[in-house]
This record gives sequence, C-alpha cells and structure tokens, in this order.
Amino acid sequence: MRGVVLVNIGSPKSPTRKDVASYLRRFLSDSHVMNMPSFFRWLLVNVIIVPIRSGRSAKRYSAIWNGSQFPLVTHMENLTEKVRRLLDPSSDIIVEAAMRYGDPSIETVTDRLAKRGVSEILLIPLYPHNAFSTVGSTVDAMKKVLKKHDGINLTVTPPFYDSDDYINAMASSLENVGDDEELLFSFHGVPLSHLNCDCASECNASGDVDVSRTLHCRDCYRYQCYKSAAAVALKMGREKRYRVAFQSRFGNGKWLAPTLSDTLRECLACGSSKVAVCAPSFTADCLETLNEIDVEEREVFEREGGKMSYHPCLNDNDSWCLSVKNMITDWLKQN
Repeated sequence: MRGVVLVNIGSPKSPTRKDVASYLRRFLSDSHVMNMPSFFRWLLVNVIIVPIRSGRSAKRYSAIWNGSQFPLVTHMENLTEKVRRLLDPSSDIIVEAAMRYGDPSIETVTDRLAKRGVSEILLIPLYPHNAFSTVGSTVDAMKKVLKKHDGINLTVTPPFYDSDDYINAMASSLENVGDDEELLFSFHGVPLSHLNCDCASECNASGDVDVSRTLHCRDCYRYQCYKSAAAVALKMGREKRYRVAFQSRFGNGKWLAPTLSDTLRECLACGSSKVAVCAPSFTADCLETLNEIDVEEREVFEREGGKMSYHPCLNDNDSWCLSVKNMITDWLKQN
C-alpha cells in the first residue's frame, strides 16, 4: 500500500479572533518562518504579534469565509478528490490532503496512512518554488512525524516551478488576459536572509534575474520565481510584456523586491493603467490572493486611476489536477 500526501499551508478553523490567533501562533512559531532563538520568537509571537494582529487578521479572514470553510480548504478538498478519480481505481494508492498549519495536520494524515499499512509515501508540497519557509518546513515536518513510523519510505516531489505541466496550467489560467493589459506576476515575498544559496550575491534586493543561468541557481527561490514568470510569458506569447513583483511583506527586515505596491505605482507612472495580476507561488486562492491582492491592492490601484483584473490560482482546475496526477504516476513508474 502506498500513500500520497498533498500539503498546503492551511487556514484557521474559523474567522473568529480566537481561531485566527491560534493559527497565527502556530504559523509564526515555526522556526522556518521566523528564524531566531526560540525564547525571543516565543516572546515576539505571543506577547506582541498575535495580540496586535489577530483582531485585524480576523476581519480580513471574515471577508473570504463562506460560512463553513475558507476557499483554500475547499480547493484542497476538490483537488484531492479529482486527483483520486484520475488515478487507476485498481491501484493501491491512497491520496490525502494535509495542512502545514491547519487541519488535518501532516501528523494526523500520516498516522492515518500508517494505520492502513502504507509502506511508501510521496510528499507533494503544493508550492512551485523552493522556499525555506514553505517546502523546507513541510519536508522537515513530515520527516519528524515519520520518526515514529519505522518502515515507511519517503519520497519528496521537487519544486515544479519549470515543469511543462505547471507552466502549461498557468498559461491556460491566464488565457483571458487582454492584449491591452500589463501582465504582473506577484510572488510571495521572503526575507533576504532566507536566500541561502550559491547565487545570493547576484539575487539581491532589486533588478531582474538572468533566467539563462541554470546550474548554480537551481535552489534559489528568487531565480525560480523569475524562471516561472519567463516561461509562462513565453508560452503566452508575451515574452517581453510582463513584470515580476513580491507581496506579503511582514516585519521590518529586508525582503525581496520590488514589492507589489511599488510595481503597481510604477505601472501607473509608465502609463500602464490596465493590469492583470496573478499569483503563481500560490496554487490555491487564500487570504493573500483574495484579500491582499484582489481587495487591498485593487482598491489603491483603482483609486489612483488604474483598472485591475485578478486571475485566480490554479485551485482545482482540470489542467492542474492532471498535473498533480502526473507527479504521482511519474513516481509510480520509478518505483
């Protein structure tokens, strides 16, 4: 018996301040997210950040709550069910969804698979790009859980930022972008301190990345983001007509630039008043896309005279479900 675990970041149980605070506490207490001595991280999270931010965050979460769950949870459930149906029904594969900071947790899902006699697990972190705070955190969490389950072999799907399936799915999701719209790829930002790679000196805080470089940049998050954007734009026939930005900056440290806010202002300054925004580092719509981009950034941009269209994440669309199914079948062929 073999198992597949699809992992995304997760959502609070509800938009109440209590549940949002619990989610934020769990998320921010991860050393992959806030890399500092544990005592100072505990103090910062529990005494300052969560008490101050939980109320405001709860209001934002309330805006995307459908009465029973959040969109990310819905999309994960739909994706998992569709992938199950795409697989050979006679196979011995069990496909489950897990959340890194929500329910069901990686531990809960893995324990359930172990009870069913699974001897191999394919872990698919649903993050296209290799970030310490997402892929790294997910893999380490799974390895920690497997320490109590002897005999289960783990395989991890590598970041798929340049895979044909992912690029084709992204391009297909953007087929309605107008010729008169500036295409803007908004990736989740990360602190510069997380760029622990051989090309960190070249991947500085601003400026484009030379996507022709391959060997020593394979693990660099920023490089992978630019590589995805270039590949999708080329597939769409817009090789030179796009911009890259980074969103969701948190705290006062140095993060990847340019920011989404600055890039939108630059679009207006350059005469590009119509923009189409997508978020390729998110495979399912969540607070950062539905609220931060499609509400907060849109309001500012349109108040200043622009017009924005937001294009949803891959979510559970058919091409993306097929992409995930192909990751699983490729693994099966090798095992």
